[in-house]
Amino acid sequence: MRKALLAGAAVAGLTAAMVAGPANAKDQGLCELQFNKKTLNAISEIAMVDATGKATNVADGLFTFPGNALDEDTIACKGGLKFIRADASLKIKQPVFDLSNESVSVTVVGVGPDYELLDMANLKQGKRVVKAKVNLALGQAALLNQALKTDIFTDGMRIGRIAYSQQ
Repeated sequence: MRKALLAGAAVAGLTAAMVAGPANAKDQGLCELQFNKKTLNAISEIAMVDATGKATNVADGLFTFPGNALDEDTIACKGGLKFIRADASLKIKQPVFDLSNESVSVTVVGVGPDYELLDMANLKQGKRVVKAKVNLALGQAALLNQALKTDIFTDGMRIGRIAYSQQ
């Protein structure tokens, strides 16, 4: 079952994805979640990943989301991802990049908001660009594994990279 995967995110994608309302009605930038190839292959074995809402599947494992810098430490993205299996599914949405805590929070549909799904590593900030590698946050693998009836996710697992560019 190979198809477009997680974008983020976790968790981003998970993650990204994946958001709280923007400061302005107009989207000022673009959030991106690019899955790591190894992670994408593992997920592809058990599920398909589709973009939802305003998210777009740009390429295999690459998802984009309109977004806004709400302040110097917070970037909110619109849209989300849905992981689909024959017997299970999981939808995450409203990714929020918290640069001060180096984390990405999402809403897990049916569970609740503000799950710190991803941890950022190697965070780089420029005037109009933010980039970071993302890993599955500690304690979050169980949530994903249970929802998707699998055991492929592990705490600290490399998910891929996220980016935000202001237009």
